[in-house]
Amino acid sequence: MTDAQIIVSAITVLAVLAGAVFNNVRIGDVNIGLNRRIDDLRGVLRAELLKETAGIRNLIERNQDALLTELARISR
Repeated sequence: MTDAQIIVSAITVLAVLAGAVFNNVRIGDVNIGLNRRIDDLRGVLRAELLKETAGIRNLIERNQDALLTELARISR
């Protein structure tokens, strides 16, 4: 193998390794960004769920009051 072939092979190997490292860094960046977006979505969903739960509880309390009033009227 000539010196030129060794140099070309070494450059090729270094380029492949550099590409692998660069790609791995980009995957890590995507992972961090995705985790941040998931955390934001989790907060939004939690707030929406709390809002809907409060609405359902209010509806249950109103229905319970209406039911108790109607049962009291029927029992008279």
